[in-house]
Amino acid sequence: MTVDTLVEPKIRVLAPEEHGRLVGLGPFKERGPDPATSLVVVAEDEEGNILGYWCAFNAVHLEPLWVAEPARQNGIGLAMWAGLRQVLKEQGVSNGFAMIADEDLLTHLPLAVGRLGFKRVPVSTLFINLEGETEGYIRDGKGGD
Repeated sequence: MTVDTLVEPKIRVLAPEEHGRLVGLGPFKERGPDPATSLVVVAEDEEGNILGYWCAFNAVHLEPLWVAEPARQNGIGLAMWAGLRQVLKEQGVSNGFAMIADEDLLTHLPLAVGRLGFKRVPVSTLFINLEGETEGYIRDGKGGD
């Protein structure tokens, strides 16, 4: 079936036990998203073939970090990181992320990557307020894929 002949895709939430259907589709090469932490909305054709999906997942945002000025450079941040990391591991958290403002990269990036073990990933962070109005843009056919 081609997109030209597609009448109207069925949009639905993929049940957790169906997350394995995404293996081999798009970025899910070897396994699907974790059903315990993910919500997946799919578009299906009339035979139930997945035409597309959009995932939402819980992610651990590891910030902000703050240390009082007189207490800085004394290892308190590293000690807090060790404590936080241990608790997260005990809770079964395996990944997390932090954001650094562009103007703070020179001072914060060496610490995050060098001493704490973060990896820099080549992506841009986008934010959306779900209370805002975006549906008109999509309904008018002006949006992309």
